[in-house]
Amino acid sequence: MHPNHPQNPTGSPEIRKTRRRRRRRRGRNALYPLRAAVVLVGGIGAAYLLFAFLNKAVHPYRLGFETRHQVRAARAELARQQAANEELRRRIAFLNSPEGAESQARRLGYYRKGETVFLLREEPDATAAGAGAEVVEGRDTPAAEEPRP
Repeated sequence: MHPNHPQNPTGSPEIRKTRRRRRRRRGRNALYPLRAAVVLVGGIGAAYLLFAFLNKAVHPYRLGFETRHQVRAARAELARQQAANEELRRRIAFLNSPEGAESQARRLGYYRKGETVFLLREEPDATAAGAGAEVVEGRDTPAAEEPRP
């Protein structure tokens, strides 16, 4: 056998170093898929833990933001409701006054004794626009209930 042959146990020290390096490389290459899997699983686990930690850390801030948003919306709705209530109070005060009661009664078709009321009927024809007036002598009843001739 040749002295530099790989199976020659009595080869030179350089050849023995080369053989050892080749054996180490083979061992490293054989463990590469396992190492890659461990690194991958560890990375995924670390990412999950980081996400969970950040989610727990950010949750109070997010909750506070949502609560502030809900409070603003509730205050805006309260202001709208208070404005509507104030308008209704003004309307009630007006309707409780003599002028308001008369105004509402006239809207409902009532009139005073002795008043002359003109009722205008709307005709679908444009040619009969002036012919729809009717005069009713005053009574304390709605004008809409008057019999038509």
